[in-house]
Amino acid sequence: EVGRALASNRLDVDALLLRGDILAASGRVDEARAAYGRARDLAPATPGLAKKIDQLRAVPLWRVDMGFITDHYSRLRGVEYDAYGQFGRSFPRRGAAWFRFDHQKQFSLLDRTFSVGGALNASPRLLLLADYSVTPKNQVRSRYLWDFGGELRLPYATPLFNYRRMNYAAGSIDIYTPGVRLEPAAHGQPG
Repeated sequence: EVGRALASNRLDVDALLLRGDILAASGRVDEARAAYGRARDLAPATPGLAKKIDQLRAVPLWRVDMGFITDHYSRLRGVEYDAYGQFGRSFPRRGAAWFRFDHQKQFSLLDRTFSVGGALNASPRLLLLADYSVTPKNQVRSRYLWDFGGELRLPYATPLFNYRRMNYAAGSIDIYTPGVRLEPAAHGQPG
């Protein structure tokens, strides 16, 4: 219907705004910016239009994260640290995938862990997460780690769930971590 409105009247500000909204919601930021720009050219005083244009941001497709954590203990343990690097790729409106490397010194022992994981927006309300890690010559960390989780987005509250399994030579550990995120301010405020 938006396409027909634009085809029949390329000067229809409401159709241009709707087209911009649809394009922005689908992650097509450049096209949304163009539609909003045409609407602004036709009706510069349109309420809320400047805010829509200001809020448009291109979703970065690639990212690199790096970090370092250090702990200082008295007596025998001394200084311990964990350094990591992560390379990720976003898939707008669908999810993300990543590869991570950790280098950890704990109890004077070194562990190097490789992880691969992803996030999937299974539906507008359901986010699923999965991560698999291996520490080839593990000394402190588990040899293998599986991590599965998710979020069910509901108004005002988001139930969270996570399951983690860590495998060691002597056995495995299973951890379940349910939770909830409360977001009362996010709902009910004009957006």
